[in-house]
Amino acid sequence: MSEDIRHPQVLLLGNGINVWKNGLKWSELLSELCENKEIIDYLKNNWSKKMPMSMQALLATNDDVLGAIKRYIEKKVETSNTNPFYGKVTNEEQMKALQRILNIPFDAILTTNYSYELELASIGKCEVTNSKRIERLSHGLKGRVDHTYLLSSYNQVSYKGTVNKVFHIHGEARKPTSIILGSDKYARLLSKIITEADSRYNNYKPNQANNSKQIYDTWIDYFLLGDVYVLGFGFDFAESDLWWLLKRKKSEKADKGNVFYYDIWTDGFNEKVEFLKLMEVIPENFDIYLEEGYTNIANKRNSERFNTMYLSAIDAIENTVTKSLKTE
Repeated sequence: MSEDIRHPQVLLLGNGINVWKNGLKWSELLSELCENKEIIDYLKNNWSKKMPMSMQALLATNDDVLGAIKRYIEKKVETSNTNPFYGKVTNEEQMKALQRILNIPFDAILTTNYSYELELASIGKCEVTNSKRIERLSHGLKGRVDHTYLLSSYNQVSYKGTVNKVFHIHGEARKPTSIILGSDKYARLLSKIITEADSRYNNYKPNQANNSKQIYDTWIDYFLLGDVYVLGFGFDFAESDLWWLLKRKKSEKADKGNVFYYDIWTDGFNEKVEFLKLMEVIPENFDIYLEEGYTNIANKRNSERFNTMYLSAIDAIENTVTKSLKTE
């Protein structure tokens, strides 16, 4: 395989990397956006919720996601002078883990997070104190920056000489209209992804056969052709965009990379893991299992297991990416 068509090395990073070190959980975010106490109690305490998370967002915000986000930001900025959606690095351990990730020479980092923990770690800061600094990182694969679906927009983030393209694939904090929250936004994003992916269906394989240079116009190209390492992303069944892309990647006829999924789960049959295998994903839990009846990451023994899993996963990803680049 020539250098031009080697498998890109791609990280898909979810909010678990933040929750692991006491960051804001999904249910807590929705509760912050909600003004109905009964619904807040449901979001926080009902561990057997059957409503998809994309619909929970509509319930929490009274079907006004963007308005709820704006009201929440205004309320928090009045008291703290910082935008809560920008996120923060909570402690030194998280800072070191994020910096280790940034030091791995990925071709692209895809994150479902709206917040800027990776960007903060690159400059060793815990919070965003100057939003202009974040804005200056913005670039576009097509020479322009998107403002709604961010398919080709990324933040160029440098750490110790390693330069990474960080794609906020579900939107980013400084562009509230880009944030994918609610079933309508998920559906519209999926529509955009399908259109982009279909337009490339007959291009990847001929490019490889002709030894032509592959053009990466969107983060979708990186996902479909690359070795994708999934960390801190739970692959909830409501994540329709990424489940569709797994199916699309499976059917791709061009030479493509693998998908590696790092997480822990309870022992025994796990429907999500089985479905991931069906999509040709390679799951890895390092033989670490959650205790039966697990409901809360605050449980000490389970927290220790998550700690071991995340550190082991970063080690494994670092080693695999490094070996891949050495064999080019």
